[in-house]
Amino acid sequence: MGNPTTTKPIALGGNPPLSTAAGATLGMTLAQVRPLYPAEDLSRVEGGAIVVYGTRGSDRLSLGFFESDPSTPLQEIKGGATCGDF
Repeated sequence: MGNPTTTKPIALGGNPPLSTAAGATLGMTLAQVRPLYPAEDLSRVEGGAIVVYGTRGSDRLSLGFFESDPSTPLQEIKGGATCGDF
Protein backbone atom coordinates (compact mmCIF):
# COMPACT_ATOMS: atom_id res chain seq x y z
CA MET A 1 0.00 0.00 0.00
CA GLY A 2 1.13 3.50 -0.75
CA ASN A 3 1.29 6.47 1.55
CA PRO A 4 -2.36 7.62 2.08
CA THR A 5 -1.31 11.30 2.28
CA THR A 6 0.36 11.32 -1.15
CA THR A 7 -1.40 13.59 -3.65
CA LYS A 8 -1.07 14.10 -7.37
CA PRO A 9 -1.52 17.39 -9.25
CA ILE A 10 -4.84 17.87 -11.00
CA ALA A 11 -4.60 17.86 -14.81
CA LEU A 12 -5.83 21.20 -16.14
CA GLY A 13 -6.24 20.20 -19.77
CA GLY A 14 -3.37 22.35 -21.03
CA ASN A 15 -5.05 25.68 -20.25
CA PRO A 16 -3.63 28.00 -17.61
CA PRO A 17 -6.02 28.24 -14.64
CA LEU A 18 -5.92 32.04 -14.53
CA SER A 19 -5.55 34.68 -17.22
CA THR A 20 -6.35 38.35 -17.66
CA ALA A 21 -8.71 39.76 -20.29
CA ALA A 22 -5.63 40.74 -22.33
CA GLY A 23 -4.28 37.17 -22.20
CA ALA A 24 -1.56 37.37 -19.54
CA THR A 25 -1.15 34.08 -17.67
CA LEU A 26 0.95 32.98 -14.72
CA GLY A 27 4.44 32.00 -15.78
CA MET A 28 4.61 34.35 -18.79
CA THR A 29 7.73 36.54 -18.72
CA LEU A 30 7.71 40.29 -18.26
CA ALA A 31 8.88 40.58 -21.88
CA GLN A 32 5.81 38.60 -23.02
CA VAL A 33 3.32 40.55 -20.90
CA ARG A 34 4.49 44.13 -21.56
CA PRO A 35 3.15 44.18 -25.17
CA LEU A 36 -0.28 43.13 -23.86
CA TYR A 37 -0.46 46.35 -21.81
CA PRO A 38 0.81 49.29 -23.89
CA ALA A 39 2.51 52.08 -21.95
CA GLU A 40 -0.42 54.45 -22.48
CA ASP A 41 -2.75 51.90 -20.84
CA LEU A 42 -0.58 51.49 -17.74
CA SER A 43 -1.28 53.71 -14.78
CA ARG A 44 2.06 52.91 -13.16
CA VAL A 45 4.71 50.29 -12.66
CA GLU A 46 5.46 49.78 -8.96
CA GLY A 47 8.00 47.48 -7.36
CA GLY A 48 8.02 44.84 -10.10
CA ALA A 49 4.25 44.95 -10.66
CA ILE A 50 2.29 46.29 -13.60
CA VAL A 51 -0.77 48.11 -12.25
CA VAL A 52 -3.70 48.94 -14.55
CA TYR A 53 -6.70 50.86 -13.26
CA GLY A 54 -10.24 50.07 -14.40
CA THR A 55 -13.03 52.41 -15.44
CA ARG A 56 -13.99 52.96 -11.80
CA GLY A 57 -11.24 54.53 -9.72
CA SER A 58 -11.32 51.76 -7.12
CA ASP A 59 -10.88 48.92 -9.66
CA ARG A 60 -7.38 47.80 -10.53
CA LEU A 61 -5.42 44.89 -11.92
CA SER A 62 -1.99 44.13 -10.51
CA LEU A 63 0.44 41.77 -12.25
CA GLY A 64 3.28 40.83 -9.90
CA PHE A 65 6.71 40.04 -11.32
CA PHE A 66 8.85 40.91 -8.25
CA GLU A 67 11.85 41.74 -10.48
CA SER A 68 12.26 43.99 -13.51
CA ASP A 69 14.36 41.59 -15.61
CA PRO A 70 12.56 40.77 -18.92
CA SER A 71 12.85 37.02 -18.22
CA THR A 72 11.14 37.29 -14.81
CA PRO A 73 7.94 35.15 -14.76
CA LEU A 74 4.53 36.50 -13.82
CA GLN A 75 3.97 35.16 -10.31
CA GLU A 76 0.81 36.91 -9.15
CA ILE A 77 -2.42 38.26 -10.67
CA LYS A 78 -4.68 40.35 -8.44
CA GLY A 79 -7.80 42.22 -9.40
CA GLY A 80 -10.74 44.05 -7.89
CA ALA A 81 -11.39 47.10 -5.80
CA THR A 82 -8.92 48.37 -3.24
CA CYS A 83 -10.01 48.12 0.39
CA GLY A 84 -11.14 51.20 2.25
CA ASP A 85 -10.90 52.09 5.91
CA PHE A 86 -13.11 49.99 8.18
